[in-house]
Parts: sequence; C-alpha cells; structure tokens
Amino acid sequence: MAYLNSGSIRLRAVEPIDIDFILQVENDSSEWIGNGQLAPLSRNQIERYVLHNNADPFGDGELRLIAEEDTGAPVGIVDLYEISPANRTAMVAIYIKESERGKGIGMSCLSIIEMYARDILSLRKLGARIASFNDRSIRLFTKSGFRRAGLIPGWLICGGKETDLQIFYKTLDEDRPEARNKNIY
Repeated sequence: MAYLNSGSIRLRAVEPIDIDFILQVENDSSEWIGNGQLAPLSRNQIERYVLHNNADPFGDGELRLIAEEDTGAPVGIVDLYEISPANRTAMVAIYIKESERGKGIGMSCLSIIEMYARDILSLRKLGARIASFNDRSIRLFTKSGFRRAGLIPGWLICGGKETDLQIFYKTLDEDRPEARNKNIY
C-alpha cells in the first residue's frame, strides 16, 4: 500500500528544490495569525532547515511534508507537530496555495496524513488548532471527521481584535471497522 499517495496528490519529504516554495509560504503574512509567526524568515533560515532536517518524526517531534500534484508541482505543505510517542498523538496543520484551494487537495492531504499517522507512526489521535475566522479550514477538518473539543475565547489577536481559537481532534482508529465493533471509545 502506498501511504503517501492518493490519486493525483502525493506527500513527500522536503528537498532543497522546495526552498523558494517554503520561503513563499512561510512569508505569507496573511497566514501568520494561524501559525503564530511574527516576522518573515530569511532564505538562510529556510535553507538551514531544509538541509539539516532529519525527517525523524519522533526524534524531532515534527514532520513537514510537501504536497505535490502528479506533475511534480508543489501545491501545499502538511505539518505534523507536537508529536508525542508516549501519548501517540500529534497536531496537524495544512497549507494549500491560494490558487489551488477549493479543489479537494486539502481533503486529500488530510486523508493521506491520517492514514500515515495511524498505520506507520501508530498514532491514535490527531488534533488541530484553527482560528475561528478560518471557515474553510474548519469545514475541511469537520468534513474529515474531526470533532470540536473546545474553544479558547480571545486567544489570538488579529488586526488588533481578539479572535477565538478552536481545538479539534480525531481518534484515528474510529475509521477502522474492527475498532468500531470493539466499542472501546
């Protein structure tokens, strides 16, 4: 079974050829409120990350993958972060290029990373933190079976105004028929 492929979308390791794409994504200030970034990153910072990234999810506590179409063009980034081997949990974040949104790519990426997290990393739950104004992301995660676990009022500041942060989670084994039949949740 190919764990990092689904139709025309593939998740792959970060390569030096991705430096310009990552630089563009990380320096998109419209996304900073959602990821906590406060300033642009330099090309040197991105190069160091790419060249020294071990791609060891448990050792590093994170895994960044590039989402690409079958043409090889990068269309997004998928991050697993706060990976906990002890708790078998991780947080997930997905960025899709503005021009590629609304095409089902985010759903494909989320489906791929869920299967990889469950079957390869043996994680049992994924979580996501989403700003309340990010309706598109909230729809993506709820459509994929994530449940809202809570809301932190005024957690984020956006344009000088407080914005709520929503917390979502998904128990990965719930998708398996044998898990549903055991009634263990």
